[in-house]
Amino acid sequence: MTSREAKVDHRGSRSRRRTVRIVDSRSASRTATVSFLVTAAAAVLLFVVWRFWRAEEIVPPNARPLEQVTWKWKCEAGHYFPATAHGEPRACPSCGRPAYPLDIWVCPEHGEFEVLVRFRVRGGKTLHPLEYRVADGDWTAAADDPCCPRCGRVLKHKPRDPFVDLPRAKKKRVVEPTRGS
Repeated sequence: MTSREAKVDHRGSRSRRRTVRIVDSRSASRTATVSFLVTAAAAVLLFVVWRFWRAEEIVPPNARPLEQVTWKWKCEAGHYFPATAHGEPRACPSCGRPAYPLDIWVCPEHGEFEVLVRFRVRGGKTLHPLEYRVADGDWTAAADDPCCPRCGRVLKHKPRDPFVDLPRAKKKRVVEPTRGS
């Protein structure tokens, strides 16, 4: 029987038989593989170059509004009290005299000094020092840092501890078990 002749299969219908010749299994060509690898390597290289040569983003600090910042204030009579930041002097709650924010500055030879500060408000948000007053001295312009009243050296600003006003937890007493109990 030839391939063109009709055959009867086991169900009784006629069908044609065709032969299919498989020449070679289908695989990716060498050119396609090399092209894919070059493209992937170029993408990785571009990502690395972009990542390391881009400019760092400047993240603005999350500053609290002036109404939420608490400072230590000192009046001209010597009374201390905590109050929120304010651009102008405020009245002392004890005697009513003008009070100013208090800051601590350090002389390398004579130690710490209390410095009162007068501020000016810029843009309704930021305070900039206008004048300093070291101990009970005269007010001086804030163009320069304040000087030690004893030796005349420039004082260094002592950074404020941000945790100084927070309530501290009491230490728990640890009782170690004794041997034999």
